[in-house]
Amino acid sequence: LHGATWGPRQGEYSVRPGARRFESWEASSALREGLGEAAKYFMAQDPVWCWQRIRQLAAVLRWRLSFVRGVTVRDLGRTQCGIVTISIDSLPTADALRDLMLRLRRRRIHTSVSRASSTLVDMQERALPALLRASVHYYNTEEEVTRFVDSLQQELGPQSALTPDANA
Repeated sequence: LHGATWGPRQGEYSVRPGARRFESWEASSALREGLGEAAKYFMAQDPVWCWQRIRQLAAVLRWRLSFVRGVTVRDLGRTQCGIVTISIDSLPTADALRDLMLRLRRRRIHTSVSRASSTLVDMQERALPALLRASVHYYNTEEEVTRFVDSLQQELGPQSALTPDANA
């Protein structure tokens, strides 16, 4: 991700000069240790229950987000995972979404921004410059999903008021 940048046309890229081209965020020792601990925690659970729980929470999140004006859930595929990806009409750029991400982080809600360079072909085909991603996990609660949607709506302001069926 950091060793090269995508060019303006599909299939073009430029390799970063210097030794930094060999850096990879996937190689972080701290991240590997954390992944090991997460794997141990997961293996102590029932994997089938975990998968069902993740899908159920993500479905609730997608459903709740579908009622927020100006927010579009962008996930594709028949089998959807716990990563929920949205675009926001009033925040069309990566920088605007990053500002929102930082405001949500102050509320202790972790999201991330996917820029076009992270998934260039898909985002070019769908004309999406950037997306906000939220991930649910089997240890999350429905109350936390509700808190995320409520916080997102508060950050977006009154123009994003929930549509009438949101609390059905």
